[in-house]
Amino acid sequence: MYERFTDRARKVMQLANQEAQRFNHEYIGTEHILLGLVKEGSGVAANVLRNLDVDLRKIRLEVEKIVQSGPDMVVTDKLPQTPRAKQVIEFAIEEARELNHNYVGTEHLLLGVLREQEGVAAQVLMNLGLKLSEVRDEVRNLLGHGADLSELELAHVVRAQTARAARTALTALELLILAEIHRIPIIDPHSHINPHAPAAKSLDDILGYHYYTELAHSAGMDKEPLAVEVPEAERAAAIAKFLPAIENTVQYSWLLEIARTFFAFQAAAITPENIESLRSAAAEKTVQPGWDGHVLHVSGVEKIFLTNDFDDPLEGFDTTRYVPCLRTDDLVFRFGEPSTIERLKRATNSDVGDANGLVAALGKLFEHFTRHGAKACAISLPPDFEPLPVDRVEVDSSVQAALAGRPLSTDESRAVQRFVFWTLAACCAQFKLPFDLMIGVNRRVYRAGVFQGQDLFDQRTSLIQYRELFNAFPQVTFPISVLTSSQNQELVSYAWIFPNVVTNGHWWYSNVPAYIEPDARARLTALPATKQIGYYSDAYKLEFILPKFNMYRRVLAKILASEFVIARGWSEERAIALARQVLRENTQRIFSV
Repeated sequence: MYERFTDRARKVMQLANQEAQRFNHEYIGTEHILLGLVKEGSGVAANVLRNLDVDLRKIRLEVEKIVQSGPDMVVTDKLPQTPRAKQVIEFAIEEARELNHNYVGTEHLLLGVLREQEGVAAQVLMNLGLKLSEVRDEVRNLLGHGADLSELELAHVVRAQTARAARTALTALELLILAEIHRIPIIDPHSHINPHAPAAKSLDDILGYHYYTELAHSAGMDKEPLAVEVPEAERAAAIAKFLPAIENTVQYSWLLEIARTFFAFQAAAITPENIESLRSAAAEKTVQPGWDGHVLHVSGVEKIFLTNDFDDPLEGFDTTRYVPCLRTDDLVFRFGEPSTIERLKRATNSDVGDANGLVAALGKLFEHFTRHGAKACAISLPPDFEPLPVDRVEVDSSVQAALAGRPLSTDESRAVQRFVFWTLAACCAQFKLPFDLMIGVNRRVYRAGVFQGQDLFDQRTSLIQYRELFNAFPQVTFPISVLTSSQNQELVSYAWIFPNVVTNGHWWYSNVPAYIEPDARARLTALPATKQIGYYSDAYKLEFILPKFNMYRRVLAKILASEFVIARGWSEERAIALARQVLRENTQRIFSV
């Protein structure tokens, strides 16, 4: 009977059998064939229904309203068909013949379902406003009559038009999911915002940021216009000359979105000819009272995590909106510098003289930060760093030498770094703070680069270097950021196995859609939903949060639509709930905000 059925039509019949078993029915009825067509979801029949504005979810709901589940589980693998189901198949074969098709596809099964007017399936479809003639016309419209086409040509038409319809449906689904994702208030779990000057004061604060200066410099711009003493107007004009060279980049799209959203910019591109008018508009907007609040409101931001120096007094700003985070790079990697030691002594009011005094001082820092609402500790780590426990007695002489300003050997310096880092992890355990690890950046690789445009990722790093840390502190959650997709696979494997390792955002050089999409797809399909922090902005000014989060939202909507709703048959509500979890709820739970 099925020798002329396409692969998709055969799959529909297999799915119909599964649907009957799900209802504990001992037979396959027309309703189960209809549910099989819906569940298959990507064939011509499903696209015909979508083109006729039929919501596939409503079909399932309508069937479930009419059909009752059986009392006992059915254990038979292959169920018999009811007379009406058999009639549907015979009608499908007739419809294929009348359309001059030498195969039976999902579209013919749909026509057969409608022709068998006494069945449950036909009742459901007619209740939703479908008519046999309209469906037949849409099938013809989608596939063509087929009378003058060879089998190969017809197959090509079927593939091309079905793919086109599927893309249209998927785009609409993405937009629907995206609209709901936009409703989720942002908790940004990592930024470099200065809470005393969080928003831009001029276009220079945005255009002069390293996103644009490093790309312009890479495209040939000299560094001289970036000097502090150069007037802002001259610097903006100099950078604008090189913007055409970077119009293709996602960073430029952020700039354009900022200009349009916040400064009422309407031109198609930012050019040397209109840069001054944009600069004037930005100057007028950014000085308005309440500008910070306006940007936050438009961006939908509820809370923003900061990056606070370890000696920050944490005063003069709202810590419920701007959440403190203890940044510890200087303590670990610049501990031997006199300025770092003096800052530590002042911040803790301690006369630190040895390893015991250092441990006590670090404890005081954590007391100060947690008392002021800090919710995380963070550090950026070079590719060659391997955290290991160091005995306090053995390292004491090296700590004392560093505190006294005496030079350390390479081995002594590394031991002190490890001791400080391990002590920080112990403090995180004591004070119940997550420890954000941002792994793999090599500083000052391009020494002639612009400010903050000198650092690059290094693939020589591996999370195997952190195995002792993850094993030693099971009570500490480690949100991990990596710089490349190759490292992402390793990160996914560690988050897969270690309960205390979670994936965290898309950092720096991996923060473009071409890398975010495969990385996020891998995380969403491989890890527990609770083990993922979807995104953070890494922003230095509030205006950057909106375009960067919007970029991630678009990628997330695309993944949820294709991977979960279409491929797995999830409802849109379930997919949106997953978006809410990775974008907001996990951040709330992991960081206790």
